[in-house]
Amino acid sequence: MANFPSPRPLKFLAYSPMFGNSHTVLMGSFCDALIDEGHEVVLFAPLFTPSNGSHGTKRARIIEYPTCAAAKKREETNKKEGGIISDFWRSKNGSSIGCWDSQRPFFTALINQMNEILDDSLIIDKLRGEKFDGAFCEVFDYGAMVLMHVLGIRNYALAYAGPTYEWGFEITGAPAMTSYVPGILTGFGEKMTFRQRWENFRSLGYATK
Repeated sequence: MANFPSPRPLKFLAYSPMFGNSHTVLMGSFCDALIDEGHEVVLFAPLFTPSNGSHGTKRARIIEYPTCAAAKKREETNKKEGGIISDFWRSKNGSSIGCWDSQRPFFTALINQMNEILDDSLIIDKLRGEKFDGAFCEVFDYGAMVLMHVLGIRNYALAYAGPTYEWGFEITGAPAMTSYVPGILTGFGEKMTFRQRWENFRSLGYATK
């Protein structure tokens, strides 16, 4: 984003909920890169997981938003053995269904957090008054694009630091080669039994339409 020259400094909104360090570091790095090019960046940060403690940048202007009830519950669950996130990454059954079900509370909390923001006329008016030229967010939180639409932002970018995975195939046009490419919702490697390949194929139904 920072490599495109602009005749004037632009003002960007970075939608970056505070949770995993890798996510905040990525978004914070984008903010700093744009600031290095002379642009202004406002990072809007719903405190999804306040215990994370960092927004990934100290240079962007930060607007924090309180943690919603669902996210607070998620935060409390994560402090226990086998919390929401650890259930996903430590799943031992190799089942795409089991992994996806363990993530449902996480995505539900994301939706509830966004609903609270959209229903908050004060924060909407405040952000709309910033008159942003553009915005960016991570690809997995699609509600951010709804927020951008409500704010009247027509130019935005989606950020992601990893490889393309299931729900990215529809966008990029890349084939889903489930016979030997393990999905993100399974615990399989490149060598799979026939049953595992079938399970890997089924995982597409949970990760896409």
